[in-house]
Amino acid sequence: ARGLHGIPWHHLGPRPVTLRILPGCIVCGLCEALAPRVFRVDDDGAVVVAQPREGDRFAVATAIADCPVDVIVFDPGPVLD
Repeated sequence: ARGLHGIPWHHLGPRPVTLRILPGCIVCGLCEALAPRVFRVDDDGAVVVAQPREGDRFAVATAIADCPVDVIVFDPGPVLD
């Protein structure tokens, strides 16, 4: 499974990341079904309700990889020293 735009999770290093949904969600509900602690879907689309924790890694990676319109992304922050 991919992490940040196809970058494996273990290659992220010490950087903060923010999970978000880009415009274009088709309200399929897959992300919420896979990671209900992280995503909520309503008539207007999906939203991130909590940033993922370590225990959410597999579910979130699966949601990113399986999103039919590829709108779930991580925005990596600056590398921390």
